[in-house]
Amino acid sequence: MGFALTKLGRAAFTLVEIMIVVAVIVVLAAMTIPGILRTGKHRKSTEILNGLRLRGRKKDAMKRQAARDLRDFETRSVRQYAVGPSVLP
Repeated sequence: MGFALTKLGRAAFTLVEIMIVVAVIVVLAAMTIPGILRTGKHRKSTEILNGLRLRGRKKDAMKRQAARDLRDFETRSVRQYAVGPSVLP
C-alpha cells in the first residue's frame, strides 16, 4: 500500500492503513488486558494472605508473652509467700 498524496502534495495514510493499525492495537490490547487484570487479583489475594499471616504471628507472640508474664507472676507470688514480703524489693 502506498501513500496517497494530498492536495498540497504531502504523503498521507490511507483509510485502510489507519484501520489496520487500529485493528493491530485492538488485538494487542485484547491480549494484554486479561493478564493485567489477573495480576491485580493475584496482588490483592497476596496482600490478604500476608495480612492473615501477620495476624497469626502477632497472636502467637502475644500468647508467648502472656505465658511468660503468668510464669513470672506465679514465681514472684510463690517467692513472696515463701520468703516474706519484707525481703523482696
